[in-house]
Amino acid sequence: PPSSTAGRMPLVRLPWQASHAYGVVGLQAEFRLRDRLDAPPLVVAIPLPGGAPKSAHGLRQIDLTANPWAGLPVIAHLVGRDAAGLVGRSADAAFTLPELALAHPVARALMAVRKMLTLKPDERDAAIDALNRMAGLDDIWRDNLGGFLNLRAIAGLLRRDPSAPAVDEAQGRMWQLALQLEDGAAARTAKALEQARQALRDALDAERRGE
Repeated sequence: PPSSTAGRMPLVRLPWQASHAYGVVGLQAEFRLRDRLDAPPLVVAIPLPGGAPKSAHGLRQIDLTANPWAGLPVIAHLVGRDAAGLVGRSADAAFTLPELALAHPVARALMAVRKMLTLKPDERDAAIDALNRMAGLDDIWRDNLGGFLNLRAIAGLLRRDPSAPAVDEAQGRMWQLALQLEDGAAARTAKALEQARQALRDALDAERRGE
């Protein structure tokens, strides 16, 4: 069965095995959203060793955290094809696609909105309201004007463009903004930690001097 690796940036693990008397020429994994089965499937190609092996097995690992389906339950199966075009598929396996572990609260909120749009792309009002609430967090955007303008642009895109590609673009921009917020938070934390270390060194030096 499929699974995921541990850590901040988890990978999808796809162990596989395939065999055919005349050789297998193609193999792929197909994912469908459990809660939106009418959505087009997400397809991941699985390279085969030696062209068209009669029997082979392996492990495909792939990073899908940037995909808007990350963090959502899916139903997956393998599809194999022989040279004559005959197709065989495995039994279905249900699991949740892993997602990036984010510490910044607004970055996590953006990913929640991204999932909301994945499941209900035609119901944008709730997503726009959530983005507008984030825009009102003055402490977050005081030193991040670029991020604030990007957030407002994402909400505006969803409001004015009713097409499906607009949702895809908005989700992609949410991902980039979430990463920017997360990296910025990490940099600020590192800076604060270094400042605290320097303050401690200064205090120890002063104590040694009897101050």
